[in-house]
Amino acid sequence: MEKGEKFILTEKYMEGGYRIERCIVIDRQKDEIIEYHERQRAFSLDDVRSLLRSAGFRRVVCLKDLEGDPATSREFRVFICHKT
Repeated sequence: MEKGEKFILTEKYMEGGYRIERCIVIDRQKDEIIEYHERQRAFSLDDVRSLLRSAGFRRVVCLKDLEGDPATSREFRVFICHKT
């Protein structure tokens, strides 16, 4: 991708339960190259539910979005949790 005077190269993939992102930013104006490497633990919907329940939440409602669409195994962003 080209953004102004910068070229941005990104690579994202899943590996062993982690989301790996590698990014190289080439800034022609500053004449520099910056590299970023991120490794983020990826949780499944069941993992998140289990973690929330083990934290003491008795009722966990999982949604896909703020419109209230039900969560799927691939899309889950909103969690409404009740302790009582």
